[in-house]
Amino acid sequence: MFKHISLWRNSATLVSLFIALYGSQAQAAVDCSAMANYSPGAVATGEQIRHNGAAFECTVAGWCNTGGPYEPGIGWAYSSAWIDLGSCAVGSGSSSSSSSSSSSSSSSSSSSSSSSSSSSSSSSSSSSSSGSSSGGGCEPVWDSAAVYTGGDVVGHNGSLYRAKWWTQGENPDTAAVWELQGSCSSSSSSSSSSSSSSSSSSSSSSSSGSSNSSGSSSSGGSSGFVYYNDFQKHPVGPYSASMFESDWGFSPNTSAGVADGRLDIVSDPYDSNNAILRVSYTANAVGGSSASVFTYQIPDAPHSNLWLQYQLMFDDQFTWVKGGKLPGLGGYTIKKPTGCLANSEIDGFSGRFMWRESGHVFQYLYNPSKREYCGDYSSLYRFFSVGRWHTITSHVELNSVGASDGKITAYLDGELALELTGLNLRTDESVSIDKLLFETFFGGSSSEWMPSSQQYSYFDNIIISTTSPLDFVATTPDNGTYEGPHPAPGYSEWQADTGYDENDLVYAIDTDGTYHYYRARYGIAANKNPLDNSLPENYVGIYSPERLDNGAPWVELNSPE
Repeated sequence: MFKHISLWRNSATLVSLFIALYGSQAQAAVDCSAMANYSPGAVATGEQIRHNGAAFECTVAGWCNTGGPYEPGIGWAYSSAWIDLGSCAVGSGSSSSSSSSSSSSSSSSSSSSSSSSSSSSSSSSSSSSSGSSSGGGCEPVWDSAAVYTGGDVVGHNGSLYRAKWWTQGENPDTAAVWELQGSCSSSSSSSSSSSSSSSSSSSSSSSSGSSNSSGSSSSGGSSGFVYYNDFQKHPVGPYSASMFESDWGFSPNTSAGVADGRLDIVSDPYDSNNAILRVSYTANAVGGSSASVFTYQIPDAPHSNLWLQYQLMFDDQFTWVKGGKLPGLGGYTIKKPTGCLANSEIDGFSGRFMWRESGHVFQYLYNPSKREYCGDYSSLYRFFSVGRWHTITSHVELNSVGASDGKITAYLDGELALELTGLNLRTDESVSIDKLLFETFFGGSSSEWMPSSQQYSYFDNIIISTTSPLDFVATTPDNGTYEGPHPAPGYSEWQADTGYDENDLVYAIDTDGTYHYYRARYGIAANKNPLDNSLPENYVGIYSPERLDNGAPWVELNSPE
């Protein structure tokens, strides 16, 4: 069903499949003597490390440094972040990364935490005599109904755990969101000890085989998370009210789409072990009640500077029609700034995204100084592709009240795409960035926005963070699929002294030696160099809400195929 395969997912999956089919016989033993032991929080993309007697190469630094489901060779999702290079040769460092004691989730007594894993990056190995009456208390005790955010410390079954990001109802003994800090004594009257070894890599295996391997996060990593949701704890099937409440902390409203069956947990078509959220868009309908709309109150407010990031895929049969809404950050105290409002009614902002015709990506902003009655469009000059994972990242910085010094920065697939500066995003000091507007639907309000059949999109890895989550971007820009040979068959090299007819195909080579492929829109006179007189294929026919088609005679093709 999905014909455009996302390469970042597929390459790691193919490596894992090869290893599963052919085993160690297909790989010679690796010399690991020059490789460092795995230490989450200190790994760069392309770096090779050793762990548990095997060698690995990091492909996505943000995930390599997360541990847990991405611990090399152990976590259920490690193949999305690492290439398994094979077993270390005897005597080349293989013994230094022996067993990580991944089953030691029991209420251990006061043993040294450094002995629990060879990948420990902490030099302060003895973990503050865990359980001593001098400061190893287990209070506060973990409460399955409580909401915890990054940095919160709890006691559970004789051990201390620190939350790496937002969580509720996830057992510290088995969930990757919790980082083991050491053992503790419930009889101690002292408050919970932070067990100073921040990277005691003791790991605790869940029943599904995923690991709670922990480690300090790099700057801009998961340490700044105030909310994270990968939907992994849910079984495939309808996204029930209880699932929704466990993820978002409140019962679903009518427009969320839970009661009407518009939300489901499904398997990622590129990774059957990865659970994702599917949103269904009702045929011949527009507006919030046709798909999913709800507002999540962001913890730890007030925030004047916040990041949002999520992965998004449109089904490969998705039809864009005229466009629709996508989630974004917001902040207001009077009235939610959506749905066409006068500026006098707005004291804050909403910073949702939109897709328009052909998958054209826009920032869609309501604020007290907006130009349009129904929100201002700002093009990212990029386009979504169907059947392919994308990553949207938004960074909002509020203005000082009375000044227009706010800023919104947007990225697509890790690339900077838009910077809006000089913004007035609030008129009152009490307004902060405290809401995620999870809103996706077709519309507009008229029938010309309606899809003629049911449509689907998919969401995963939703992050709200006080620090940049860009290290966790694992999708790549869609720059076409053609990989050669050059020149492509059917294309002739552009000649300055030649005129061209409509639909003639040419190529030109820029000063960097890169091949570009073009189609003539109409009859073109000589000396019209396509390198200087063209527009991207996706821009053709785009005149609204922001004009991209400048009438250039040559169209640069996404792919010459």
